[in-house]
Amino acid sequence: MRLPLLLQLLPVFTRAVRAQGELNGLILAEQNDNTKDELNEDGTVRVPADLEIRGSLVCSKDTNDCYPREFEPQAVWQPVKRLQMLPAGLDIRMNLETGLKEAKWRESEPQEAPEPQEYELTGEFKEITASLISEDYTAAERQLQEVLDLAHDYKIGYKIVAHDFALLRNVSLDLMYPDSLREAAASCILSSVRNNPPAREHILEFFPEFTDDTFEAIAGLSPKQTVLMKRYLSTLEELLPQHHDFTGAQMSILDKAVSQMDDIHTNIRVLQLASKYLDHIDKNSVISQKELQGWTDRLVALIGNDRVDELHVRRFFDSLYNMKRHFPHDLHIGPGFQSWLLEQAGKRSANLKSDLHQRDLEQDEFDQKLVDSRFSVFGNKLAKRIKADEYRDEL
Repeated sequence: MRLPLLLQLLPVFTRAVRAQGELNGLILAEQNDNTKDELNEDGTVRVPADLEIRGSLVCSKDTNDCYPREFEPQAVWQPVKRLQMLPAGLDIRMNLETGLKEAKWRESEPQEAPEPQEYELTGEFKEITASLISEDYTAAERQLQEVLDLAHDYKIGYKIVAHDFALLRNVSLDLMYPDSLREAAASCILSSVRNNPPAREHILEFFPEFTDDTFEAIAGLSPKQTVLMKRYLSTLEELLPQHHDFTGAQMSILDKAVSQMDDIHTNIRVLQLASKYLDHIDKNSVISQKELQGWTDRLVALIGNDRVDELHVRRFFDSLYNMKRHFPHDLHIGPGFQSWLLEQAGKRSANLKSDLHQRDLEQDEFDQKLVDSRFSVFGNKLAKRIKADEYRDEL
């Protein structure tokens, strides 16, 4: 009998929350049942330890994922996230299945669409279109650079994608335009989608062919078009998930790109993108044994390069670790890497035993993985057991 009674009371609760929202203008998500956050003595919301507010964004300290501080309503029910604020005039409900508070635009007020036909940069993009039509590419490039300065903003970045992505896509990929103009358009796309999940999801939903088109554009670049190459690679890095199954043709395009670009920063970007596939590759690989060895050699070269930072070393090592684990007898790794691994295992083993610095659990986990891999993946698996037995004998 309790559930029917709760269902009867739900509309009353919804009307009460709506009325409160209209009185206050904004409702803090912390004051609903999605979270258990408390208020400070001055009435401000106490920020949870795992979150932080960065301007108009709420960001996770663990994953660095961000979402808007202000809830962006849509025509369908959306969960209200922690620390989000709700604009007045929404339909609000409690989802009885998930226990989360949800909100959406009122059905009685369809004129309040979340994305109006015009927005802050409508005028600027009309000018860009006019410059393209008149073939004044210098003016178009200057106007795109002005838009680029604003594209980093979370909300504006999404609006640029929602309204003017088709134009930016066409300019960035069309060979008829000068490289500098294409670079400016590609930079606008990259800035709009970087750390902006709604913008990424919009592109993947409404322009699913864009990733394939970008791969084709990469295939047509010359070694001199380094800037365009970097923009395309970085955009794909933002759009594609952490683990992605590339096609054989796409891996071949990346293989060609890394072979012809004599620039370590470009090569890092290529390997970073390829690692989305290499870090979970298995016996069902879409690439040949020769190509697999080529990726192995490139990963080894970058891992041992002093110019590559620790985060990239970890990412590339994880890919190499996975490849060697699935192809233990097929991949050749030279003595240079073994020497590097021996040196690193000694340093990282000492760090694991040291109490002189604050523990970084993620770093410690990687260091232990590297130390163990010297025998379990990249060397004689029995050697570790023999060494342990020798140590026990000494005791």
